[in-house]
Amino acid sequence: MISEYQQQLRERYLAAPVMAPPTPWRRVLDDRTPIGGLLGIGFAVHPGTGHDLVMVVSQDGHGPFDAVTGREDRPRS
Repeated sequence: MISEYQQQLRERYLAAPVMAPPTPWRRVLDDRTPIGGLLGIGFAVHPGTGHDLVMVVSQDGHGPFDAVTGREDRPRS
């Protein structure tokens, strides 16, 4: 059971408007791309291409994603 305070926070969160991201941001992944157990994210610049990277850290591991395409940015072996 959640407290009254937690219920109020939940209601505020659910009532918040969904807005489009500001430019130059745009959605690159669909709403069905779950990242379970998300612990944190970070941002960096790819040293080779200059693209923006997003580092996702979850309970299952970590990985960099290209912020322009949404694809995982793993080194080729």
